[in-house]
Amino acid sequence: MSKPAPAPQRRSRGKLFVAIPVIAGALLLAYAASRWTADPPPSVAPPSEPSVARQEPPAAPVELPAPPAEPPATAPRPTVAETPPAAEQEPPPQAAPPPEVVARATEEAKAQLENLRPQMVSRCPPAGINSGGVQLVFHFTFDSQGRQTARSVRPRHRARGREIATCLREMDGLELSIQPPGTNVAVAVPMALP
Repeated sequence: MSKPAPAPQRRSRGKLFVAIPVIAGALLLAYAASRWTADPPPSVAPPSEPSVARQEPPAAPVELPAPPAEPPATAPRPTVAETPPAAEQEPPPQAAPPPEVVARATEEAKAQLENLRPQMVSRCPPAGINSGGVQLVFHFTFDSQGRQTARSVRPRHRARGREIATCLREMDGLELSIQPPGTNVAVAVPMALP
């Protein structure tokens, strides 16, 4: 009878786990040493002599077609001294309105706001406000015909009056108009509610 084949021997895995990191570390050290001790790459210097190896022949000149002849002028061309028509000129920037116009517009806006006070308090009651009321500043912009073009309402103190200022900004019927000032004018009118 034949003898059974001997069982293969198992190799120790512990040696394998030690050998792999040692080999990897040795390769890493060899690579780093070669990088640090290697000569730097040669710098690229501009060539001192032109390369004679390959020169291309100069290109043949290309003839361009002649420009078309100018058509005869039927109307004289404008000269530099002429000015463009007045419709194309941009209007000069508006100067600030005179102080008396601003004062008159402020007084008219203040009088109209006082007339609207009951309507403002009834639609936007200052709920939760102490007896001191709410200090607001109304900002209006009027065009040269006296029509309101912009309105803003802000509380004088940020903590108080935000809700009522928002309500008044969104309120209909607060459009003011003043006597035509002849120029755009912006005014600020302080007011305490209620």
